Amino acid sequence: MPRNLTYSSARPVPAPLQRDSDGSVRSLPCRYARSAEIVLCWAEDNRLLFVADDSHLSLYLYDAGGERAYKLTGDYHLQNTNGQWFENYTLTTPTLYASPYLVVNRQGYTKHYYAGAERICSKIGGGGLENIDSLAVAQDDLENKHASLKYHVRDVAECLGSPDYGFDTVFSELYYWKAIRENQETDGYWYHPDHLGSSSWITFSDGSAVQHLHYLPWGEDFVDQRSTSWNAMYTFSAKEKDTETGYSYFGSRYYNSDLSIWLSVDPMASKYPSLSPYVYCADNPVKLVDPNGDSVIIKIGLGMKESDLQEALNDLRIAAPNLNLIMEGDKLLIGEGGEYKTQYEKQLAEAILSDEFKSELTLEVLDVGVVGSYYGTCKEGDQYISHNRINLFKSQELEEFWGSVRGCGLMHEITEGFEMGKIAKREGLPCIEKSERTIRQKTIGGGKIIPDDKTGPQYHLYEEGHSKSTPPPGNRNAKPKNFFKPVDN
Repeated sequence: MPRNLTYSSARPVPAPLQRDSDGSVRSLPCRYARSAEIVLCWAEDNRLLFVADDSHLSLYLYDAGGERAYKLTGDYHLQNTNGQWFENYTLTTPTLYASPYLVVNRQGYTKHYYAGAERICSKIGGGGLENIDSLAVAQDDLENKHASLKYHVRDVAECLGSPDYGFDTVFSELYYWKAIRENQETDGYWYHPDHLGSSSWITFSDGSAVQHLHYLPWGEDFVDQRSTSWNAMYTFSAKEKDTETGYSYFGSRYYNSDLSIWLSVDPMASKYPSLSPYVYCADNPVKLVDPNGDSVIIKIGLGMKESDLQEALNDLRIAAPNLNLIMEGDKLLIGEGGEYKTQYEKQLAEAILSDEFKSELTLEVLDVGVVGSYYGTCKEGDQYISHNRINLFKSQELEEFWGSVRGCGLMHEITEGFEMGKIAKREGLPCIEKSERTIRQKTIGGGKIIPDDKTGPQYHLYEEGHSKSTPPPGNRNAKPKNFFKPVDN
């Protein structure tokens, strides 16, 4: 159960949790001694901009893709001048998120290394940073951006009711980032996750244990043992937990593990009316993880190149124009404001947002005559992961030949993997394996299915999954007049 917040009699009476008109948390009880509440300020797109309590002020800035680019934090100050008390916050500590692989602050930089999408190591820069002679941007751009950030801070300070604030020095510094010294990076910290991906053990480069972590079901810290002063930032669900607020940053939303809720509404809440838009992992955090929209992975295979990934995304955007599809690395995501309006967009959205059924699609030049192929499903932990492959260019040729919607072949392979995962769970099968005699299929013109052997013991399962997925090229439902029918509510 979520932890109750308790207050000593010396503390002010806590204010109730309050939300704005969009459902985002506007204020909530404070953990600190002098104030009764924490105040949060949100952008129009429900991105968290500011958090203030009587100890810290945190400002967040985002890039064009909606990912956090800067975190600026500072302390609360109470000053008495001629018998009159003044309160102010001063932003003095900047953090730049240059990319998922490099984070920079005043102390230096940290490099992150991944195995696929999983962070496995953080290396602390051994050489630190040194000044460079020139600005990273043109002087005019610097002055314009600096001025706009001042107005931005003033607007949010008004939202927070903060009378005074400091920002000039730290904003100027953002545009004078340093060069990395080419010294050897020897301080490496390796992450060892539990079954949900949360950091459980952290070891140093020499193999010695540095930190040991356990969590309560909804992410509150339970055990935190350290042998050094170093503290892992990426903990519960492998997401960064901000030390100033205690909130975990998941990319599209912030999570408060103390209260076991998201601080803003689920963008797809209207599609799941039976669930609260604030609950984490459908209230089942022991088995499930929040995928951050990465339940569909699209990879580059043999005979394909990086630019083909963008072409595949463009095709999927044609087939699902209302979902605002984006790619982050190899992850297919639904962007801000995306929502399904057609029956096949709904099926694709369910595949992308599923916690339990995951589709991995490889763009690859397949055997002659093969456009798409299902390569099996297996249960890994509490997820069913399906693998499909597609010849992107052959699929495009068939879509054009049959007058089918561009991108319907890609959507078919993704949703087929999703449906096969559901079938594997229903049948209680640890795997539905790709087999030359049973379920290896060749999709050819018209979406006709030619199995190598229809008598295989698992063929009927594949046939069911294929029929439940969105239509492939050549299917009459893949023509525009049928493909874009509104969803049945």
